[in-house]
Amino acid sequence: MENFTKIAIQDRFMKLLSAMPIDKITVVKVVEACEMNRNTFYYHFKDINDLLDTALHDLCASSLDKAEKSPAQPCALAAAMGTLAASGPALRNLYKSEKSGVLLGHLEKMVRTAVEHALEAREKGRSKTPEGVECIDFCKVMFSGLVLDWLFNDMSYDLAEFVTRAWNQFGPDAMRAAR
Repeated sequence: MENFTKIAIQDRFMKLLSAMPIDKITVVKVVEACEMNRNTFYYHFKDINDLLDTALHDLCASSLDKAEKSPAQPCALAAAMGTLAASGPALRNLYKSEKSGVLLGHLEKMVRTAVEHALEAREKGRSKTPEGVECIDFCKVMFSGLVLDWLFNDMSYDLAEFVTRAWNQFGPDAMRAAR
């Protein structure tokens, strides 16, 4: 029951974040949306910032889980981005707030891990070579930039599709061909 309640709070929080800026969301609004008392909220979270951090962590973990379960590349990376896209309005509101640094930190870690998984699944062990690390760094910056561009442009295009095209054009094969 404890996990169910915690997940329900996070879900309602993300719905609120989709509808309004983070600075307008209070513990009172969250508990009213959840139809629970403040003690229940504080049992699971220290404050709104803790809830935000946990919700972003779990969103990124869910994205990575989808990436790991996807059998083909770049589908794994696209699957991770598709999970992010489902939370797009909340992420956009967060990106346009004073808390954007929290979002960017989580996205950077998630994208790097997703790229590492994609490269490792594709090249079995080569991701640890100097060339592999360079490729991961390049792709992390590129795909993080794509996510930011997508948020900046009000999610006006299919992120997963764009990531797939970018992987095919600028990913590991393109880097090797440029050498």
